[in-house]
Parts: sequence; structure tokens; C-alpha cells
Amino acid sequence: MAQNPINSVHFDPLLASGPGGLSCPDSYWASTIASPPQINPALTGTSQTDVGIIGGGYTGLLTAYYLATEFNIHATVLEANQIGFGASGRNAGFVLKGSGRLGYGQMANRWGLDTAKGIYSEFSQAVERVSDLIKDNKILCEPQQPGYLKIAHNAKAFKQLEQAAKFITRELGGQAELIPLKQLTNEYMAHNQAYGALRLEDGFGVNPLKLVLGYKQRVEARGIKIYENSCVEHWIEEQGKHRLITEQGELLAKRVVSADNAYTPKRFSPRVDGKFLPILSNIIVTEPLTGLRRLGQWAYYHYGWLRDRYG
Repeated sequence: MAQNPINSVHFDPLLASGPGGLSCPDSYWASTIASPPQINPALTGTSQTDVGIIGGGYTGLLTAYYLATEFNIHATVLEANQIGFGASGRNAGFVLKGSGRLGYGQMANRWGLDTAKGIYSEFSQAVERVSDLIKDNKILCEPQQPGYLKIAHNAKAFKQLEQAAKFITRELGGQAELIPLKQLTNEYMAHNQAYGALRLEDGFGVNPLKLVLGYKQRVEARGIKIYENSCVEHWIEEQGKHRLITEQGELLAKRVVSADNAYTPKRFSPRVDGKFLPILSNIIVTEPLTGLRRLGQWAYYHYGWLRDRYG
């Protein structure tokens, strides 16, 4: 498979044949890494493993970690480029409960209260798990203080947040505080398009690249092999076994975890072909804001906040 130019960091999943041969982007997050970690060697020759994991982001690394620590299963991670190349190393750094078009009350109306409670519990445990991983493994990824704001962009959205706060506290047993506009302006941000906000207590922000590199260290400390610059070009199944073929080597696995998401090559395997919808997002950063500018124009930056455009 033809590789992309090594000096390019652009990957279009709708056009590119595969994600290999790319260097990590010169992003803001990358600029915060004082000493970039050494890149692991590529897979060469033929190796065997219980579970072959395609993709070295959060999902791939933690799958390998938990397979080893909780089930004593040997896994091997194949990363097409370098750990932190993809979305795990260049996202907005929010560690939050899942968000979407349906609120918990709407979920309860559609599927029942028990289902809404279960989803809320899963989301809460996920945030707690990341927090515990950071603390227990002493990962230096600059976690912010807990709590984040969901900003209403019109009066209807603020009413929906008010209903959400009541449902979360009364029905789900969670903590949610409705923030009127005056309080939002005085204590958090002066947002000229805001109508108020909902404050949730357990989300937080991190440096996402430092987090994924911290996961890499923890995984390798368990003796788990991570091969970088090892783009899987072919995934072949033969007699219940799997052959993951890279440019320089081959990994034989009893089972495979596809953790490459939008970076899955085209015509890769019937198991995953056509099952991903790539989503493009953009993030901007500013220079550090002074106290006056921060209070007068934007936000108290130790909090994560988002504006929900649904509804």
C-alpha cells in the first residue's frame, strides 16, 4: 500500500488509502511536551499474540492494559504512526459524560427510567475511571479542577437545562446546578450570547497528548509490546486465526480489536468496512489571557465549558 509523505500530517479518511507514514502534527499540545518520547521500533518479521490491537489511542492502549491487568491476556498494539498521532493526542481535552441530542429525561421517556439511570451511571463511571487512572498512575496531564458548564445559547435551551437539572438531581441522584445569567457573568464568564448554564460536578479538562503518552508508559510498564510506524495494510482471517500484515512484518493473533476508528484503511476487513463515519472538528487556542481580559471577555479557564447548539 502506498504510504503518505512522511512530512505530511493530513489524513483524509474519505480519500486516503490508509493512515500510515505520517508524523505527529505540530500542534499546541505537542508544544507542551518538553522531551518527546522515543518512538518505538516498527514490527518486523513474524510475531504471535493472543489479541492483536490495531490502533494506539486511548481505546487501543487501555484495552491492552485491562486485558493484561484484569484477565492476564497477552496483547500487542500496532500503531500506524506514533502514539498520540490521531484524535487521542489532539482533541479538546474534555473528560465529560456523553452528550448528544437526547437528554436523560428524553431517554427515560423513550426507553424507561431504568435505562436512563443505567446510561447516566455508565457515563459517570467512565469519567471516574479516567480520573482514577490519572491519580493511581501519577500521569502528569494537567487535570483541571472538577466541574464544567453547559451553556444555553437561547431562552429555549436554558429552559431545557433547567429541566435537565431537575431530572438529574431528582431522578438520577446526581449533582447539577442551574446557573442564571447574572451568576454566570459574575462568577464564570461574560458571554454576550449566553442565557445561563448548567454546572455538572465531575467533568474536567486535561492535556490529551500527555494523557495518551502517560497511558503508553503504563502499558509498557506491564511488558506489553507497542509497535509504532506499523500500519496494518491487510487483515486476513484464515481458519479462525488472524494475520495482521504491516509493511515490514506480520502479527498472528487469536483475536483482533479494531481500535483505529476513523483511521481504518479502506477495504480493510468485512468486519469494519463502511461502519465508520469520520467527523472533522477544529480547535483554536489563544495566548494566556490576563485577569481583566479573562473576566471581561471570556471565561475562568480552570473550568471546561461548552455551548450546546441542539434544540
